[in-house]
Amino acid sequence: MNWNYIGFHLTVEVVLMLFVLLGVSIVQTYIVDNIGLLFKDHSVSNTVSSTSDWMSTFAAFNVKESFNVSAFILWMAFMFGSSFILHLPSMWNKRVQLFRPARPLDPEWYPGLKKPFWHPPNIAFPLLWIPVRISRSIGSSLLWESVNRNPFSPPIVLALVSLVLADIWNQVFFVQHDMFGGFIIMSTLSLLEAAYAGLLHLYVPGAEFFIFPGVAMDAFAAVINLSVAILNRKSVKDQTKLQNSIMRSTNNSKVQ
Repeated sequence: MNWNYIGFHLTVEVVLMLFVLLGVSIVQTYIVDNIGLLFKDHSVSNTVSSTSDWMSTFAAFNVKESFNVSAFILWMAFMFGSSFILHLPSMWNKRVQLFRPARPLDPEWYPGLKKPFWHPPNIAFPLLWIPVRISRSIGSSLLWESVNRNPFSPPIVLALVSLVLADIWNQVFFVQHDMFGGFIIMSTLSLLEAAYAGLLHLYVPGAEFFIFPGVAMDAFAAVINLSVAILNRKSVKDQTKLQNSIMRSTNNSKVQ
């Protein structure tokens, strides 16, 4: 696994996302909040009954934090637009799956791999990830208001690291074809998501339930990743040899 690649992109992309969230905080505080006719805040707790099913969900989870509609919309846009934010516009059609969510980043490589019999069809992933990201947006928006929209708050930074790691996993697994490296990243991501849910419980008790689906999906993705890597061990060895050969050639050229 190329640790230099991971370290560089993790650092740069987290810093980039922090600046984007700082902009979101400014826009929401000084522009959106002043447009009172467009957005309204709704306070929901377990002691307040609601006629709306989606609002009563908060009461069921015992969430004692105001639900800000504008924060939810901005966080959902942030979640779904993160892939675009993390890549140059010139790489939009090549690297971002927003337009083709059921198609792997490398459509000629992944379909040719051996997979476990229980591997879900490609179309199942966007059908699962879309509601997971919406649910995560709800939990993150509740946290966002709880920390007074501070992008440098520890749980917010942890959320950004998780988001960036998910993007790096896409690049390492689907683009670099490093299956075991992808498993390490996805396993780490699962642990970070679980830690994020724990922090969310401390800041907004009850909101962690909106993160649990993502934790389960990350763990499931890690199991799929490992299964595919084991079933394609020969391909992994060949890929490792090729990468080592390229690195040796690069180092030799630098010496010369």
